[in-house]
Amino acid sequence: MATAGSKEDKDNGKDVISVDAMGGDHGPKAIVGGIARAAKLHPNVHFTVHGDRSVLEKLITRRRALRDRCEIHHSGKVVTMDSRPSQALRNGN
Repeated sequence: MATAGSKEDKDNGKDVISVDAMGGDHGPKAIVGGIARAAKLHPNVHFTVHGDRSVLEKLITRRRALRDRCEIHHSGKVVTMDSRPSQALRNGN
Protein backbone atom coordinates (compact mmCIF):
# COMPACT_ATOMS: atom_id res chain seq x y z
CA MET A 1 0.00 0.00 0.00
CA ALA A 2 1.43 3.40 -0.91
CA THR A 3 0.17 6.85 -0.18
CA ALA A 4 1.40 10.31 -1.02
CA GLY A 5 3.11 12.35 1.67
CA SER A 6 1.65 15.38 3.39
CA LYS A 7 1.75 18.87 1.94
CA GLU A 8 4.56 19.68 4.38
CA ASP A 9 6.62 16.75 3.06
CA LYS A 10 6.07 17.87 -0.53
CA ASP A 11 7.12 21.42 0.39
CA ASN A 12 10.37 19.94 1.73
CA GLY A 13 10.99 18.19 -1.59
CA LYS A 14 10.42 14.67 -0.33
CA ASP A 15 7.88 12.03 -1.19
CA VAL A 16 6.61 9.66 1.48
CA ILE A 17 5.55 6.07 0.82
CA SER A 18 3.53 4.19 3.42
CA VAL A 19 4.41 0.49 3.69
CA ASP A 20 2.85 -2.45 5.58
CA ALA A 21 6.08 -4.19 6.51
CA MET A 22 4.57 -7.20 8.24
CA GLY A 23 2.77 -8.64 5.22
CA GLY A 24 4.09 -10.45 2.21
CA ASP A 25 5.19 -14.01 1.59
CA HIS A 26 8.72 -13.48 2.93
CA GLY A 27 7.97 -11.25 5.93
CA PRO A 28 9.43 -7.97 7.15
CA LYS A 29 13.06 -8.77 6.30
CA ALA A 30 12.25 -8.89 2.58
CA ILE A 31 10.04 -5.80 2.79
CA VAL A 32 12.74 -3.74 4.53
CA GLY A 33 15.28 -4.98 1.96
CA GLY A 34 13.02 -3.67 -0.81
CA ILE A 35 12.60 -0.35 0.98
CA ALA A 36 16.38 -0.02 1.27
CA ARG A 37 16.81 -0.72 -2.43
CA ALA A 38 14.19 1.90 -3.31
CA ALA A 39 15.88 4.40 -0.97
CA LYS A 40 19.19 4.01 -2.81
CA LEU A 41 17.52 4.58 -6.18
CA HIS A 42 15.32 7.49 -5.06
CA PRO A 43 17.08 9.90 -2.67
CA ASN A 44 14.01 12.11 -2.07
CA VAL A 45 11.78 9.25 -0.93
CA HIS A 46 11.04 8.68 2.75
CA PHE A 47 9.00 5.87 4.26
CA THR A 48 6.30 5.41 6.86
CA VAL A 49 6.66 1.79 7.88
CA HIS A 50 3.81 0.00 9.69
CA GLY A 51 4.26 -3.06 11.89
CA ASP A 52 5.91 -4.39 15.04
CA ARG A 53 8.33 -1.67 16.19
CA SER A 54 10.78 -4.05 17.90
CA VAL A 55 11.17 -6.15 14.73
CA LEU A 56 11.32 -3.19 12.35
CA GLU A 57 13.82 -1.13 14.35
CA LYS A 58 16.33 -3.99 14.23
CA LEU A 59 15.93 -4.45 10.48
CA ILE A 60 15.92 -0.75 9.59
CA THR A 61 18.94 0.23 11.70
CA ARG A 62 21.05 -2.36 9.84
CA ARG A 63 20.46 -0.53 6.54
CA ARG A 64 22.61 2.56 6.01
CA ALA A 65 20.35 3.75 3.15
CA LEU A 66 17.41 3.97 5.56
CA ARG A 67 19.04 6.17 8.19
CA ASP A 68 16.76 9.16 8.87
CA ARG A 69 14.40 8.09 6.08
CA CYS A 70 11.92 5.87 7.94
CA GLU A 71 9.24 6.59 10.48
CA ILE A 72 7.86 3.51 12.20
CA HIS A 73 4.19 3.32 13.18
CA HIS A 74 3.81 0.48 15.67
CA SER A 75 1.00 -1.99 15.23
CA GLY A 76 0.75 -4.87 17.66
CA LYS A 77 -2.14 -6.55 15.86
CA VAL A 78 -1.88 -8.69 12.76
CA VAL A 79 -4.68 -9.68 10.39
CA THR A 80 -3.83 -13.08 8.95
CA MET A 81 -4.73 -14.28 5.47
CA ASP A 82 -7.30 -16.71 6.87
CA SER A 83 -9.07 -14.09 9.02
CA ARG A 84 -12.60 -13.22 8.01
CA PRO A 85 -12.70 -9.58 6.82
CA SER A 86 -15.75 -8.76 8.93
CA GLN A 87 -14.07 -10.10 12.09
CA ALA A 88 -10.84 -8.24 11.33
CA LEU A 89 -12.72 -4.96 11.07
CA ARG A 90 -14.69 -5.58 14.26
CA ASN A 91 -11.97 -7.11 16.42
CA GLY A 92 -8.66 -6.51 14.72
CA ASN A 93 -8.04 -10.23 14.25
